[in-house]
Amino acid sequence: MRKGLVTKVLFCLLSVVAGWPLAASAVIVVRMETVLGDIDIELYDDVAPQTVANFLNYVKDGDYEDSFFHRSVPDFVIQGGGFRMPVDQPEPVPLDPPVANEYSLPNVRGTIAMAKSAGDPDSATSQWFINLVDNTDTLGPANNGGYTVFGKVIGNGMEVADAIAALPIVNAGSPFETLPVIDFSGDTVLRQHLVIVNRVVFVTPHIVVTPAVAAFDTSVPVGASGQLQVEISNDGMEDLVLGAIADTDVIEAPFDIVADTCSGQTLVSSAACTLTVRFTPEAEGEFTDSFNIPSNDPESPNVYVTLNAVGGPPVPDIEVSPAEGLAIGGVSVGGSGAGTVTLSNAGDAALTVSAISITGADAAEFAQTNDCTILDPGASCEVTVTLMPTTAGDKVATLTVASDDPDQPMLDIALSGRGYMPVPDIQVTRFFIFTQIETSRYNFGELLLGNSRRAELTVANRGEADLVIESIDIGGADFGDFSLTHDCSVLAGGQDCKLEVEFAPQADGVRSGMVTIRSNDPDQPVTEVTLEGIGRESWERYTLKRSTGERIRLLAPPATRIDRVGASDEPPPGDLPEGVRFEQGFIKFAVTLPRGRVGSAVAIVLPEGVTPTTYYKYGPTPDNAVDHWYEFMWDGYTGAVINGNVVTLYFVDGERGDSDLTRNGVILDPGAPGFSVMATEAEAATPDSGSSGGGGGGCSLLPHAGAGSRPVEWLAVLAFIAWLGLRRRQA
Repeated sequence: MRKGLVTKVLFCLLSVVAGWPLAASAVIVVRMETVLGDIDIELYDDVAPQTVANFLNYVKDGDYEDSFFHRSVPDFVIQGGGFRMPVDQPEPVPLDPPVANEYSLPNVRGTIAMAKSAGDPDSATSQWFINLVDNTDTLGPANNGGYTVFGKVIGNGMEVADAIAALPIVNAGSPFETLPVIDFSGDTVLRQHLVIVNRVVFVTPHIVVTPAVAAFDTSVPVGASGQLQVEISNDGMEDLVLGAIADTDVIEAPFDIVADTCSGQTLVSSAACTLTVRFTPEAEGEFTDSFNIPSNDPESPNVYVTLNAVGGPPVPDIEVSPAEGLAIGGVSVGGSGAGTVTLSNAGDAALTVSAISITGADAAEFAQTNDCTILDPGASCEVTVTLMPTTAGDKVATLTVASDDPDQPMLDIALSGRGYMPVPDIQVTRFFIFTQIETSRYNFGELLLGNSRRAELTVANRGEADLVIESIDIGGADFGDFSLTHDCSVLAGGQDCKLEVEFAPQADGVRSGMVTIRSNDPDQPVTEVTLEGIGRESWERYTLKRSTGERIRLLAPPATRIDRVGASDEPPPGDLPEGVRFEQGFIKFAVTLPRGRVGSAVAIVLPEGVTPTTYYKYGPTPDNAVDHWYEFMWDGYTGAVINGNVVTLYFVDGERGDSDLTRNGVILDPGAPGFSVMATEAEAATPDSGSSGGGGGGCSLLPHAGAGSRPVEWLAVLAFIAWLGLRRRQA
């Protein structure tokens, strides 16, 4: 008893120093949850410590769950703790060793005491009783040494006890001669007729530590480390406040706490937290240590956890990469493909690889070579696995490595692959924006009658067997407008050849043809490429005449109308881009597209000798709705391309460069677009550079009838229109 009191005093002092709160009073309170209500009991662990400990052992073990009050004597006691009724057959509560008698307090009404055998003061085990009246004289020292009072009923618990005492009593045979029953009128007493104690739980905080003795399952090799977890939970109904763990009983090497989610925490009822303890031996042998877990649990203010571990000799530790197994992939029948498995020693002793073998359904189609014998700690070696399929289909096998790793003496590594028959694989591509793309259609765009344009297609073999080109022909409605030359015959795997197609329109309007390639590709013996183009008799062209006398020509494809044209030397509002001069003024116009077309191009032909380096516009863009200056250069979709004195503007309806950003068949300039010329100092000093002085003037639109423009001015325009048509069909 003295030791328990000293422990509590030390706990209180440490709690104050550590700064974490104490319970309102250092008492233990449990609750009997019965079918007629709860009975809260304050335990006297300071005057009957062994008896309280004995009672709480039964509580912690759950022995009182489904127990029942088996004895009721009016104006005396009600008694329980001896029998359980989990279903409909009573059974005795499993007994712990008897506890020594600790009689000290009188058996007054509301106290709880231990029952015991007659003539044996030290025979109390699991049974207890609640005093209904003052039984001081009856159960005092003169009667079997006195009956040990170890607590008292608090709150309204005695109302529940009195209700139990008021129940009818039946004689159900020994030891149930005075059995209180509920709603009983038959011959057989069932569970529903009994006053069941569903469970006994802690009301005050109650710490549960699992495991209290923490032993590492296996020895840990010297130089390695092992870990285990200790769980702390609150089995009470009030908050459990934890202090600084291992504060007064410090853990020392080779043990340490590497993860602590508990120190200083408050655990509500049924909550839990964990500690991770690591063991890193530097020598062989047995090791033990302990640490304390302080809390506001009134029963156990300091719980001590004992650690036991064994340091073993250093051992090798084999590791493999890839850990999930080796997948070699597809390999042609008759060919070979290889992959690598890396074996490493992550242990602290040398690893001896004694054998490496391949087994399994397709083992005969795999082979391995290696340089693995003895691996020092941290060393590795490689096993090269080769798949040589003799038939098509999936292949599986197992690579087995035998070593002296004590945990994995036989390590299995999954092997997989696939055999396939080599075949040719034809592919037709064309060059587009710095790369080759697969195509089944080629559009030459618009071309003046009497002119021609060539396109180059690439015929490639992406398979492994030879591709035999049997024939390449041109057909279709207007096959006479197209012609071809090629050097294609037999292509080995990975080889290609060139197919050059020429378009020379013979009439105005849409012209179509078809290239047909016949080969030994088993999946695509006939490959077709559709050819398209438009023949035109003439182009549309406009001329802007500036006040300086210089002329600027605007060229557009037929059926594309340019109107609302104007020019000025005065820039639109807003800060001009730095480092840019606008020596040719500012031009604005609108482009009305032919029906069905989503984009077009307009070529601006400046006076000879004028060679701009960039082009700017003023207006909104898809990423900025506020009018602003922005550089309108080709970005792969829209923008300007500059070739000498020719600036070709590529527009797509509703996209960058169209000021209303709406797909409505009309492309508007941003209100006051301009192109800039980055002139060198030398150019600025040359009076005949072709640029005009600033200020005043403006220019007028003069319709000009005449022959078609030079082909160089239209090559990029036609390609753009053709590309837009292809994009639209593919979309």
